[in-house]
Amino acid sequence: MTQTAAIKTQTHQEQAAKKVALVVRVSTDIQAMKNEGSLVNQLQRLRKHIDYKREAYGEAWVEAGVYELRAVSGKDSVRSPEFQRLLADMEGSVELGVKALWRDERGVFEEIVARRSDIRRLRDRLRDRPLAATYFDRARLGEMVKDALGQTKRVEATAILAPLRRLARRVVENDVVVDRMVVNAAFLVEGARQHDFDDAVAKLDAELGHRIQLKYVGAVPPYNFVNITVNWKEL
Repeated sequence: MTQTAAIKTQTHQEQAAKKVALVVRVSTDIQAMKNEGSLVNQLQRLRKHIDYKREAYGEAWVEAGVYELRAVSGKDSVRSPEFQRLLADMEGSVELGVKALWRDERGVFEEIVARRSDIRRLRDRLRDRPLAATYFDRARLGEMVKDALGQTKRVEATAILAPLRRLARRVVENDVVVDRMVVNAAFLVEGARQHDFDDAVAKLDAELGHRIQLKYVGAVPPYNFVNITVNWKEL
């Protein structure tokens, strides 16, 4: 498949960003309970360093994943069973990212109003009435619209994700970061199936492109799939 700019793109910021994995480790559960050397404290210090790089040097460091090694000595870290299983799981796989956004959020709202007579009646009843006298009804209207938008978003997200899930070994659904975003997901895909995944995204774009803007990024290292915890009692 020939990739087009509309399907598979990376912004300048995404291209320039340096994705970093944060590795934290404690040798004993006693160390884990101490504030100075705890996993939480280590993560805080690493994240402060990322902020420092951004603010002092203007470097676009982005946290891409966290490795938590509990009760593992430094020399044994890479030999821990969970670490080895993670490496085996990642072998031959790539991460592909898909974001889906409504092209016209106002249009989606108008569809909901047309479909929901209760929302339409309350909106019409509040029209031209003073704000002070209708504060609580307007708040209720806002909640009704929010719930309806959320339901619509979940239905459309399911339709987008379903054909892509079938081609992925694992899927991580990240938080949507703007109101018109429907999907923000990362897919762990075997390298041999990447072409099939490309075709599936292209098919979705052909079917939904009039309504949904798809942003397809990859292939990148599987940053969203590298969060591990080692149980020291099992070592």
